[in-house]
This record gives sequence, structure tokens and C-alpha cells, in this order.
Amino acid sequence: MFIDSHCHYDRKQFNKNRFEILADIKLCGVGKIITPAIELESNVTMYEKLDISGLSREKLPEIYYTAGIHPTRVWRNGSIPEKEWENVLRNAVENDCVVALGETGLDYHHQMDENMFEKQHFWFHKQLEIAQEFKLPLVLHIRQADIDAIEVLKQYPLKESGVVHCFNGDITVAEKYIEMGLFFGIGGSVTLDESDSLRETVKHIPLERILLETDAPYVCPKWCNDRWNTSLNIPKIADYIAKLKNISAEEVEYITTENAENLFGI
Repeated sequence: MFIDSHCHYDRKQFNKNRFEILADIKLCGVGKIITPAIELESNVTMYEKLDISGLSREKLPEIYYTAGIHPTRVWRNGSIPEKEWENVLRNAVENDCVVALGETGLDYHHQMDENMFEKQHFWFHKQLEIAQEFKLPLVLHIRQADIDAIEVLKQYPLKESGVVHCFNGDITVAEKYIEMGLFFGIGGSVTLDESDSLRETVKHIPLERILLETDAPYVCPKWCNDRWNTSLNIPKIADYIAKLKNISAEEVEYITTENAENLFGI
């Protein structure tokens, strides 16, 4: 069995065929999926979108959630007081289906003014505090911000570890995260033509520190001809990593599934 440790089947891209896709990915061997929150409101709406009551559960993967606010979304809903944002998060993490805090982190890919920069850092710190309080692992979104993110994380010794989702750093950065006890979410980006450095890093990262992910519907692998990415690509990503590491695909499947189950307690 595979686990897709990061996918977003609550997104509008799946409104027409959400449960058909979920049934298909169960058939291809993906037995569990993790659905992280992105916007503040998705901490509520993702359960509604993925409501499987009345459906045949044995034909669908087990669905788990994370609670958080993505770093590129922290300046939205500006009319809502920060305390209300925090209350939404605190209520969300108490849901029995929530297995981690995130997506949270830093994203410097898009141009920001000083206010946006400060909000990213404020909510990164705030969510790390909540994760520590509730003893939850982290789902980290860190893009072009590894140096700053590492310095922030040093202030919050991890109680339950976490995963650097969609990791795209070099070996030096990877070693710093490994020292912190973090895992690495590896998906379609490792297959892209421009990802030579990432491929070398993935060869270096111990398999015991890797989780499989798609970030569906985003981050399509090189071979994907569909408009949107799905967890149907997970077995192929596992095979790709196996070839990079010169090991069997079965070993990648077994170890990465065990990693995800231990990290998220699923």
C-alpha cells in the first residue's frame, strides 16, 4: 500500500469527478491520503468537500487532514481579527481526523511588501506554537526561504517531527533538516528536466526520511499528460525514486508508507 502524504482533493479542480478519482487511486494501491488545509476557510470546507458519508468507504482511500494556513494565504481575509484566525486553527486541530499542523512555513517566491513578509513570519511562529502545544507534527511549505525557515524552526524544538513538503533544496540544506529530525516530501518535481540538483539530493537523503506525495492537483510529474496531477502517479514516483537509489520499488513503497504512518500516527 502507498500513502500520498500531500494532496488537495477538496480543490475546485476535482469538483466534477472527486470521488471517481478517489476510487481509482484506491485501486492503484494508494490506501491513505493526507489533505492539508491552505486558506483559513479550508480548515472547515475541506471536510464538507470530502464528505464520504453514504459512500462505499471500502472503495475509497482513508482520508486524513491537517490544519493550518499556507504562507501565501496569510494576508487574505484581512477584515477578520487575528484572534479569530487563531481560534479557527485551535478548533480545527481538535478534530480527530487532523494528524498534523500545516501547511505552514515561508514562501519567498512571490514578491512581497514588508507587511506581507511580517505576516508570513507572524503566522509561521503562531502555528509552530500551536503545533508544540498540541504535540502535532508539521507539514512545512518552504519555498526559496530555507535559511530563514531553519532559523525559525531552531526556536521551536520539534516534539513530533514533521515533513518539508515539496522539498527542492540541495544536499547542504537537506542535512540541516535531517539534523532536526524532519522528513522530506518528494513528488513530481524530482522528475522534471531542470531538477538535476534535486535528484542528486534525493540520492543522498536516507529512504527512512522520505515520504511520497503529489500535491495534487499541482506539481505534475514529467510524464503526466493530464491537466491535473492525481495520486495515480504515486506508484510511478515510487518507481522513479527506486531507480535513482538503485533499490526496488517495493522497498520504496514499504519504507515510505511506514514513514508516513509513524509520522502522522495513522
